[in-house]
Amino acid sequence: MVGQCQQGLIVINPRSVLWKRLNPPSTFDGDERPAYVASLVSVTEHDGTLYVLCFSDEGADTGPHPISRGELRAAFNANSGWNVAAIEADRVLTRFHGDNGAPAWLATIKRI
Repeated sequence: MVGQCQQGLIVINPRSVLWKRLNPPSTFDGDERPAYVASLVSVTEHDGTLYVLCFSDEGADTGPHPISRGELRAAFNANSGWNVAAIEADRVLTRFHGDNGAPAWLATIKRI
């Protein structure tokens, strides 16, 4: 099943995989993180996988609202119901960052 809702969530398989694009619609600013993480817990089954693609704080010409690896790990911790399996460097292609895009993180996060 594939669908999209107003919050920007795209459900690939409602039992295991949930895609969320952070920038936009959510900026993942510090005050938004607890509510955002809690909302994802409410729609992701145990052992489900969340993939988060967001602008990275590393490298030149970062995108708006860049996030650090530490901020991702802090938000998606065991106390909030998650385990960060991996955070890989990636690129986000935008209209504003030329052919190479902006630095990004692709995080694989498991619901526990």
